[in-house]
Amino acid sequence: MRAVLFDLDNTLYDRDAFRAELAAAVALDDGARRLLDALVAAALPFGVVTNGSAAQGDKVRRLGLDGRAACVVVSEVVGVRKNVLLTAPPPQRR
Repeated sequence: MRAVLFDLDNTLYDRDAFRAELAAAVALDDGARRLLDALVAAALPFGVVTNGSAAQGDKVRRLGLDGRAACVVVSEVVGVRKNVLLTAPPPQRR
């Protein structure tokens, strides 16, 4: 035998346990918290845009953003990645 290859996820480690540990550690950065608190205090709506799957919703909830953000856009849910969404030209008005 010259070499052995392993799939990483759920072979060499428990992916679900790893994700659970990561999810438990998710917290807003202090500076981000202060900024969002200031936006809320000023009654200035903010939104969150992220690439990824619907699982990003768990992160949004853990961060407490689901009740604070005016909108949350997740690329796989809307079918457009944020780099396309944010750089696309505005629609033409007729």
